[in-house]
Amino acid sequence: MKTIIEYIKEKISPSFNECILTPVDMLIFAELSYCELKKFGSIYKAGEFTNFNLLNDDDIIDKITKHTIERDYNVILLKELFKSPHYQQLQMAFYTDRKSSKDVMQYASMVFKIGNNYIVVFRGTDMSLLGWQEDLNLSFLDRLPSHELCVNFFQEVVEQLPEDANIYICGHSKGGNFATFAGTFALPKYQERIKGIYDFDGPGYRSNIFSSHRFKSIETKYNKIVPYDSLVGTLMVDYSKYKVVSAVGANGILQHSPFRWELDERGDFVYLPKISKSSRAFDLAFDAWLSKRNDQTKMAYTKAIFTFLDKCGIKDLRQLSSTILPLFKRAIAQQKSLTREDKKEAFDAIFDLGKLFLYYRFKRST
Repeated sequence: MKTIIEYIKEKISPSFNECILTPVDMLIFAELSYCELKKFGSIYKAGEFTNFNLLNDDDIIDKITKHTIERDYNVILLKELFKSPHYQQLQMAFYTDRKSSKDVMQYASMVFKIGNNYIVVFRGTDMSLLGWQEDLNLSFLDRLPSHELCVNFFQEVVEQLPEDANIYICGHSKGGNFATFAGTFALPKYQERIKGIYDFDGPGYRSNIFSSHRFKSIETKYNKIVPYDSLVGTLMVDYSKYKVVSAVGANGILQHSPFRWELDERGDFVYLPKISKSSRAFDLAFDAWLSKRNDQTKMAYTKAIFTFLDKCGIKDLRQLSSTILPLFKRAIAQQKSLTREDKKEAFDAIFDLGKLFLYYRFKRST
């Protein structure tokens, strides 16, 4: 099976001037956005583009991949990219990274440059529970605070790029949601300069922006790609023109990882006619779960779940993935700090999500 790692290894042309950017290149840029450059971001903050190879150091690679969801794969990705003659021109600028517990915001964006191609990239959800809380807020808010940042960031960047620049927008997961939003709600004069928008398995929106006249003006430039067993990219998405790719060696939520997406011998994705039955069943079940609850209830559920986890001392997704037993022991120990209302809302939400999970598992077996 070929993946984006093999794609980088096999790219031997020395310049992007000699070829056209592909959807696989866009997925690679989207994955690179997960690297956290807070300690090195000052190098790339200004509008002056700086060589990405400045990060080619084992200690730096270790630090910037530390909090990525698939750290081992990201280390390999970076090392292969730094060796590849194809990516030697890669530069970056406009690095922005903001988190706010008050606003429930986990946001990062940057611009990659290679040849005359400028790729505006929005980061998806990281390992922090803050990022996952922001994801759930999509179910009851028409616009997140991060959405306003996306549009403003894109427009400010475009103002500073050459008139003949080839401008693209992309993102994976929530980053795909942000990329779509930025392209849709940018002013027409900025939309006109977009060559392509790539949304890789990004969730949708509480309100259907895909039927808006703003989206229709950029629809021909829009590319949505999801894996066969997608559990994220079809949620709250009232848009049927997405492409489906094969993902090998994983099922369910693990196919959300770009490192599982399969490529053919030509270096393009292996496309399939439609998503799996289990993916469709989960999408329908989740939509039904949301439709039975008003925005106030969804907001209360989300707040209860994350208040519960916070008071259990859970701040990072990896703490949930270690073992479930210590989590329950910690939860029981922290029960006294929760109000009766907090407990009821948390357990109601968890119970309902549990029923949804069982429904999904049942559908997978049919």
